[in-house]
Amino acid sequence: MSLEIELITRLAVATVLGLFIGMEREYKLRFAGMRTNALVCLGSAAFSSVSIFISNLDPSILVRTDFARTASNIVVGVGFLGAGVIFKTKNRIQGLTTAANLWTVSAIGMMTGFGMYKLAVSTTALVLFLLVVVGYFERRFFPHSKPSKLPYHYR
Repeated sequence: MSLEIELITRLAVATVLGLFIGMEREYKLRFAGMRTNALVCLGSAAFSSVSIFISNLDPSILVRTDFARTASNIVVGVGFLGAGVIFKTKNRIQGLTTAANLWTVSAIGMMTGFGMYKLAVSTTALVLFLLVVVGYFERRFFPHSKPSKLPYHYR
């Protein structure tokens, strides 16, 4: 399989994994839904894939790629997005789970972009477990963590 086809496959897998997590967030009417999660995952995979593609170019071009720098810059960029969904209302801070979700989705995108499919799928399953199963128990046994009554366009 050519490198381009492999990288396109990675982008497609990242998009699907982001959509799975986004479906849960959309269902619960949270800030970041399907499109946002899919785009963050796809974007992280795209940056990771581009760094791999650049490193496989003609050696005479003398391009040096540092994958750790690519990853750290993705984390910083997504941290900026996450900061945008956190806000305070009266006596509550909201959006922390959404910010952590976007941060983790970017990691899933990086894993996929670097070809770590099993790790990406396993992480997606763990995220869904945390959001669905642990979220259920949290709401059931800790009623203070109920969702806010904000109108949909503020979530």
